[in-house]
Amino acid sequence: MGSNHKKAISYPDQDTKVIPYYDNACQKLTAGLATKYAIDPATMTQLTTHNTNIPTVIDKAVSDRLISKESTALKREELSKAKTDILRVFQKIENSSNFEEADAEALGFRSQKTQPDYNSAIPEITNITTLPDQIIFDWVKGPMDGVIIESSYDNVNWVKIGTDLRSPFEDTRKNQHPGTPEIRYYRFRYIKNDIPIGKYCDVIKLTCDIA
Repeated sequence: MGSNHKKAISYPDQDTKVIPYYDNACQKLTAGLATKYAIDPATMTQLTTHNTNIPTVIDKAVSDRLISKESTALKREELSKAKTDILRVFQKIENSSNFEEADAEALGFRSQKTQPDYNSAIPEITNITTLPDQIIFDWVKGPMDGVIIESSYDNVNWVKIGTDLRSPFEDTRKNQHPGTPEIRYYRFRYIKNDIPIGKYCDVIKLTCDIA
């Protein structure tokens, strides 16, 4: 019997990593761990439904840059519910009298914590959604406090346009000349304790038409 010493339950902070994480957990639960830890059929149905839906909503958000606000909200809602439901199951497993640490590792909710390299940290932009009234940037927070966002019209002169402590960042600035599309450049950099750290992400070039 494993120790009941509490350890942190890990969950991916990147959309692309949620798919294999969730699929692995569902397979292990279906193969016997759901019975071992008395996870009821209704809950398992919830998890398998999430497992089916997650790739679909992520693929839709990534492949369609002109996605509607409603679809973006649907993706976030599904991922949020999926996380809540599976973490509830993992918490029940961890609190079970017959809990074994090997099962936590098999299910994927244990991860080794490593000290982040602040000097080389680069923000990861996971999705960009261009809408008629704004541009939405989904970014990975990880162990950082947030990001600063800079923008340029010529990729030479940069201006800070915001600080974001929670993804996504939304740029609602209107075009300089209404009705005329314009080129904008963006770059993100992490902050920790209000201090910029690490390196800028690759410059993002977009054509915008925000009236």
